[in-house]
Amino acid sequence: MKGRIYMFLSKGYKGYYYLYYKDETGKRRKISTKTKLKSEANKFFRKFNSAKKPDEPIKKVQLRISEVEIPIMKYVVSNFTKSTQEKYSLTFRNLKRILNDIPVQSVTINEIEYYKSVRVKEVNPVSCNIEIRNIRAICNLSIKLGLMDGHSLKGIQQFKIPQKEYLSFTDSEVELIIKNIEDKTLKWIVLIGLMTGCRLDEICNIQFGDINLKDRILRIRNKPNFKTKTGRIRNIPISNDLYSLIESIIKTDDNIIALYTDDDYLFRNKRNVKFNKDYISRSFKKVLRKLNMAEKYHFHCLRHTFITKLIKNGVPINYVKELAGHSQIETTLGYVHIVTDDLRKAVDSITFN
Repeated sequence: MKGRIYMFLSKGYKGYYYLYYKDETGKRRKISTKTKLKSEANKFFRKFNSAKKPDEPIKKVQLRISEVEIPIMKYVVSNFTKSTQEKYSLTFRNLKRILNDIPVQSVTINEIEYYKSVRVKEVNPVSCNIEIRNIRAICNLSIKLGLMDGHSLKGIQQFKIPQKEYLSFTDSEVELIIKNIEDKTLKWIVLIGLMTGCRLDEICNIQFGDINLKDRILRIRNKPNFKTKTGRIRNIPISNDLYSLIESIIKTDDNIIALYTDDDYLFRNKRNVKFNKDYISRSFKKVLRKLNMAEKYHFHCLRHTFITKLIKNGVPINYVKELAGHSQIETTLGYVHIVTDDLRKAVDSITFN
């Protein structure tokens, strides 16, 4: 066993733990622990280490950023959405580029402050803060997966961001937008967004198997090529207006209901492929620009509009949370902007005789 240097334990594709190490030549190797239990894998690790010579010093291998990237990205792919995976991948690329792929053990607050000073010149502070949170998570995962010793980056400060304005459309603006959408499919997608509060990628991934017209339920669920933002499944009741809209979508020009399989997407292009959310987003933006609406408005404002109208109509906040698919009630409250007139009505409701 001479010359073997312990590196780390990591769970493989089928759940078995592997021990990764470098031999005396520096070549990276792995050996299966033949167990799916962490406790048994740790026993294997201790036995593996005890097999070396008593006088042989333990050489602690300091893994570089690129070396921890593989096991961490494997973990991220298994546990997070595709968009989150892309953000982690981008963070790793920038870490290697800016910090020259140094050992993760050497990544201190000073290095991260330098990273911030570079990135804030390349992207806006909001994007930079996302990467800072990713770096913290990468550090914690490195410890969790045994890739490095305890090493805290809790002291990293994010950039202070002014309170976000959650934009929604007024009833008259909604009417104007719908009236000026010439493309039938885009109009349907916009109406679905207004009636359900679904995110654009959720709408693009609706399949006929998700629509239960009998029980009037629209199911937003995870799929092999799509995961919801929170990873949770939610059932949205189909209102009378939404029911009529779906009926009009699935009927042919001859007013005959077409035949579809459960795997068919509700919105497909001429090649029978689901629409790309970026294409829909750009198409909607063109409509807004045609109406000379401010550049700050975008497709996601339809979701804000849905949530805001629920709140204004007196729907209990916990109901709104479930319909919006938020994991935390604070997120729901943060989406709601209450105009001055609403506050005035609240104050005027208090009287003393």
